[in-house]
Amino acid sequence: MKGGKLVGLTILLLMLISFTSALSWTPPARALEPSANYYGPQLNGSVIGPLSPNYLVSLSVLIPPRNLNELMLIAQEVAEHQAKPLSRSEVLQLFAPSQQEFNSIENFLEESGFVVTYVSPDRLSLMVQAPASVVEKVFGVQLDLYQGPNGEVYYAPAGMPRIPEALQGTLILGLTNRTAFKPQYVVAGRISHYTFIPANSSLPAPLQVASSHTYYTPADFEGAYNVTNLIPYSQNASIAIIDAYGDPLIYQDVAEFDQKFNLPPANLTVIPIGPYHPSLGLSTGWYIETALDVEAAQSMAPFAHIYLVIASNNGNALFEAIDYVVSTDLADAVSMSWGAPESLFAESGVYTTYPAFILNYPFADYYFALGAAEGISFFASSGDEGAFDTTPTTYGAVLFPSSSPFVTAVGGTTLYVNVTSGSIEFLNSTGTYGYETAWSVSPLYGSSEVASTGGFSSLFPKPWYQYGVVNGTFRTTPDVATDANPYTGFVEIATGQMIVIGGTSLASPLWAGITADIDGYLGMKLGLINPLLYTIYKNKTLYNMAFHQITFGYNGKYLAHAGYNLVTGLGSPNAGLLAYAIKYELTHFPSLKVAVTTYEPGAEYSWYFYNSTFEVVAAIYYPNGTPATSGKFNVYVFTTEGLGEEVPLQFNGTYWVGEVYVKPGLPPNVWTVLVNGTSAGISGSGATDVYVGTGITIIEPVPYPYAPAIPVNEPFQVEVYATYPNGTPVTSPSITAVFYHNGINYFNATLLPVNVTEYPGLYEGTALLPYPEPQGAYIMYIYTTAANGAVDGDAYEYVYFGEQIINAYVITPLNDGTPSVSPGQTLLFLAMVSDPFGFGYFTSSVFVDIYNLNGTLVAQVPLQPAPSPLLYYQIGYFVVPSNMPPGWYNAVFVSEENTSTGPLFGYFNQSFYVAPTQLSGDIITAAYSIEGVWLNIYASIDYPNGTPVTQGTFLATLVPTQDLYNVMLLGFEVGIPLQYNSSLGMWVGKVYVPSVYTSYLLSPYVGEGLYSLAGPWTLVISGEDANAVNLYPISYNITVAPFAAPIDGEGLLAYVESHSTEEISALSTMASNTESVKGAKSSTTALLSGSANVQEAAEINMLNLINALKVAQTTTTKATASSAPAEYYVIASVVVAALLAGILIGRKSV
Repeated sequence: MKGGKLVGLTILLLMLISFTSALSWTPPARALEPSANYYGPQLNGSVIGPLSPNYLVSLSVLIPPRNLNELMLIAQEVAEHQAKPLSRSEVLQLFAPSQQEFNSIENFLEESGFVVTYVSPDRLSLMVQAPASVVEKVFGVQLDLYQGPNGEVYYAPAGMPRIPEALQGTLILGLTNRTAFKPQYVVAGRISHYTFIPANSSLPAPLQVASSHTYYTPADFEGAYNVTNLIPYSQNASIAIIDAYGDPLIYQDVAEFDQKFNLPPANLTVIPIGPYHPSLGLSTGWYIETALDVEAAQSMAPFAHIYLVIASNNGNALFEAIDYVVSTDLADAVSMSWGAPESLFAESGVYTTYPAFILNYPFADYYFALGAAEGISFFASSGDEGAFDTTPTTYGAVLFPSSSPFVTAVGGTTLYVNVTSGSIEFLNSTGTYGYETAWSVSPLYGSSEVASTGGFSSLFPKPWYQYGVVNGTFRTTPDVATDANPYTGFVEIATGQMIVIGGTSLASPLWAGITADIDGYLGMKLGLINPLLYTIYKNKTLYNMAFHQITFGYNGKYLAHAGYNLVTGLGSPNAGLLAYAIKYELTHFPSLKVAVTTYEPGAEYSWYFYNSTFEVVAAIYYPNGTPATSGKFNVYVFTTEGLGEEVPLQFNGTYWVGEVYVKPGLPPNVWTVLVNGTSAGISGSGATDVYVGTGITIIEPVPYPYAPAIPVNEPFQVEVYATYPNGTPVTSPSITAVFYHNGINYFNATLLPVNVTEYPGLYEGTALLPYPEPQGAYIMYIYTTAANGAVDGDAYEYVYFGEQIINAYVITPLNDGTPSVSPGQTLLFLAMVSDPFGFGYFTSSVFVDIYNLNGTLVAQVPLQPAPSPLLYYQIGYFVVPSNMPPGWYNAVFVSEENTSTGPLFGYFNQSFYVAPTQLSGDIITAAYSIEGVWLNIYASIDYPNGTPVTQGTFLATLVPTQDLYNVMLLGFEVGIPLQYNSSLGMWVGKVYVPSVYTSYLLSPYVGEGLYSLAGPWTLVISGEDANAVNLYPISYNITVAPFAAPIDGEGLLAYVESHSTEEISALSTMASNTESVKGAKSSTTALLSGSANVQEAAEINMLNLINALKVAQTTTTKATASSAPAEYYVIASVVVAALLAGILIGRKSV
């Protein structure tokens, strides 16, 4: 094949049954084809200049299949093993464009100068590549470089492309590389030499007193989610990971990951979709996503075959990757750790013939439904930025594809593991489930609230499986959750670096891996697991077994609580018992297998006009594969307003059929068609989606922050393109734009045809928000009407008016996973403000309104311009009063500026938590040390009533006493996570005392002689419990003598690699046998003062060793960091041996 064409992209080549019985319809001819079909995003940015003529541009050409609805039904029947697959020739004959039609398109592109880089064997798509100069010539348009308001650089057409005659009737994607899809991960930092180094903060200076974090490896997740007994079954399963660009070192990264964490070598296959240039993953950040997805999935299913499907870009190629996975029935479970808010689609209908932000969601939704019918389980990240997810409104903030009813949306939690052996610090811990909270709002990132995204879909009706569980008539997300908080993150390896990472990008592949295990355990493909999960939820016994309920947390609008919630869904899995619960349901409550499709003569897609009638066709089988020919079955049509229609089905000798009238007055866009019923006492259901009404693409305005905010009293253009379901342009005399703010209609605009001859279907108009109407986020609702005045098509997007609050921070005293504050503590507010004209940084008035969750204003904090190094920010402080009730609060940043167009107001939402109290603690360790040794740490951390804290994140940091002011940054660089020891009732860990021999490897402290690192040091411990109650820094003073154990850094690391498990275990076993340590919690004073206690024994032994070093020093050359005499290595071996024997490190020798 030409141009390195890939093999395997088929539309059900291996799954389609042979057609042995007549269907109830005649396959339709091709529908009326649109005249120009170009897809590209809405464009609004500053022109940088022309795109280099030699820059390689990649395009996708999609050719609509024939008989798409028939394909849907056959695929479902094949998935239920009701008949044999069709041959390749039969598939091509029934569904693909003709060979002649496909060849003419391919030949035209090659003759025009394109190189074909990918062809689907089903002849439904191809990808091509050519220099920009060739693309510009073929499509009659110049490609320019643009820079968006948020700094992104992209290329796009400078005008309207002209689609060549040879490409009429196809869908063209890729004339711009701008996209809204982005990976859903948050990097906390990296680990080097067992030291955590944070990712760069966007803040210009440290503004907090301390921090805390922890991190987990595969064994921790395996134990916490009870996956261990399922792992052997993963050898019978497969997982597909869909990502963009890739990781150029993916095979090396995964091999190193497997070796580091004792996993079997990954069975990994990389499948490129289009040109494969994984180096682009480095510049876009997708290499981190790619490595995370593979490693997280393998952690849960180490023996599964993992297919890494790499799209050549993070736009149209992602849709082609979905097509590939479904068409080849590639895997049991699929993870998609990316998405875009629904409110950015700005489009309705199955496809458009004018520039769109992204290829519309029905394309992917169709394949999700098809894949689910084949037995594929799709998982997608619900999002990382709370209820608003990068937008100024919660309406439509949930991410697609997670919002598809045929996808399982995975939200985020904060996981606390009970460590049973090994060391978190030294990356070899194992554990069991401890506790979990929701990944809750963190106002420390500035750009948005970072938290588990969840809420109501604006596009999809509430699916059948959520009835009786959630309120309202719309689909809600997430469905389930696992750990996503970067402060309790996953340790991955990407490009050879050890990275601590979180985000729902972690949660999605964890669930995909667990589901692959369960598929292997059951010996079957579960497909869409949502109906099973919600059925288990309704059985409280099974639910309590199979899920960990998440009861604490907040994502900026919704609270976590017992049962289903809009932050963590049903909760996180107890995988072993979830497998049992699923098996129990399948065994005790067998169901009918129901395959569903719809059909209307002349309709190429399931996209229908109002006042038309479409036929529902269902193939229904008993569990043993016998067709159900009797019983009672109905069609239930669900719209975004609830149940719209109910129609009985009749058996026609082959299928169950019924007709649904597309009734005017019901809402347009997505309708879910559910077939449900009973035969011979066995029930079952199946579903598909159809699309109703005119398709509308919103071209302008472009919402902030993808374009500047819109000023008041300033006219702006509204431009849309409208298409009928058959692909022809709308011919209505006008289209209406309605603007809503908080549910109230404030103003409208009438859109008129632009040029019916040259641009049929294109409508424009102007609108204006007059002062003093409220500013902020509006929903712009565009609709068309039928002759009787009923709405027959609509689309929406949000539009932002006023001033732009670019960044807004709520800075809590501690930097941790759930930032909080206690009464008497101070919150710091920071905001950067700009008007749409680029001014306002210093002239805007800014204040913060603090509301409780009842909507009551409890405080208002004024901000003022800040000096350097916070120049361009405005700053303010708020001391939490002692009588402020504990709980979650919303901090609404409000700005005001007088401009030439009128007063402008800006709004930005953040949240924080007020804890009811504070924790207290004591530290036990050696008071004296030498350089180059590990000190054991014991910390007793308690609530005010004396109850020990057993779950949380606590960090120990050893700093020179003179640097205590900088403990926040130093804690990030040399802090070590503590872990709870249940036998001691204490938090334990090991901290390294820097040495002139090892400082260059293990700490930011670089000594220039023995005395440079000697003197007073302070051990600081800070953190929070699982419910965000803070331990403000507690400290313990240590004197470091000017003597060093001269072991070289590499030797020390080698020792740690081989002995860390033994050493951390000593913190548990040896110390637990020491009565004085056992009694430390109840008798800390005695422990620190008696002659026969751990502290004194440690100090005595430390002094003995120091004296020994003094004697040695008088007879040998003084040690230096650059050259250590051989005699010192002999002495060091004695010293280190003594240390390891347990006589030095804060405990009695036993």
